[in-house]
Amino acid sequence: MRVGLVCYFHDKMKGHSSFNQFELCCWLSMLLLLSGDVHENPGPSTSSTSTMDTFVPAQGNLSLVHYNVQSILNKKDILFGDYDILAFTETWLNPNIYPSDLLFPSFHTPFRRDRQSDPHGGIIVYVKSDIFVFERRDLEVNDVECLWLELKIKSRRLLFGTFYRPPSSCAAVLDNTNTLITLAFDTDIKTLLLLETDFNHDMKKAVSRQKIDSLYMPFSMSPIIRDSTHFSENSQSLINIFLVTSPDDVIDSGVGEPFLDQNVRFHCPIYCILRFSRTTASTSRRKVWTFSQGDYVTLRNRISTFYWHSCFDKDIDI
Repeated sequence: MRVGLVCYFHDKMKGHSSFNQFELCCWLSMLLLLSGDVHENPGPSTSSTSTMDTFVPAQGNLSLVHYNVQSILNKKDILFGDYDILAFTETWLNPNIYPSDLLFPSFHTPFRRDRQSDPHGGIIVYVKSDIFVFERRDLEVNDVECLWLELKIKSRRLLFGTFYRPPSSCAAVLDNTNTLITLAFDTDIKTLLLLETDFNHDMKKAVSRQKIDSLYMPFSMSPIIRDSTHFSENSQSLINIFLVTSPDDVIDSGVGEPFLDQNVRFHCPIYCILRFSRTTASTSRRKVWTFSQGDYVTLRNRISTFYWHSCFDKDIDI
């Protein structure tokens, strides 16, 4: 553009008054930029109003996502996504918050476990309304912040657990977690056991990984998240993981882009898509009357002229 302007001024000095094609294009480009309606370098938006559609789940398979939200109540409107299971930790809820304030369309009433000792922590899980699900309180222990759900998808049963371990918790929490996993394996649900965990142990550090390995290795479970899930000013760590008993059932998994307004220290959502074929809703045909287009004048005339006594007879068969 600058070259074009130089040529334009040189021509003006020579007494030329009309634009050639190149100068005209340069001039129009300047007008567009000055108008303010054209961005010089357009790109994807990074607004915090993004939703959980950062990654699109595979259609027809069971999809789930976990996010450490740090207070769900004031972020509920941007957390809704097209997934079958939505699990959130650090909900910061209390018994004074009613379930009606936490509903998502097309989902069951959420299952939740609030932390009793302080206003932080807490777990909540949403499950699509067309999935049969109920809570397994018999697998929960008071000392461990967890929530167990049993799901049935077609003829397959799935045991789904969500765990959260506060950073300040004692070592006994991991021992009790091991007990919980043992209880889950003692059930008759052997198809797949999936654990979504927020243990606050960095899996990229040898000492921390050894502690978590001692939990799942005796049960032949496999972690399927490999990238960092938490970022701070000077570090990144892998503290949110999925554990599965059957890695072959995992179609895809990974770490999504953060979209909450957490600019310095923030968590990233993790997702997983399982080879659990979902039942598709059957379609049916029905007649829908368009009442706004009815001929009501003719209807009233026919009603007023019809011989209604012809509808009565002493013989019930007639």
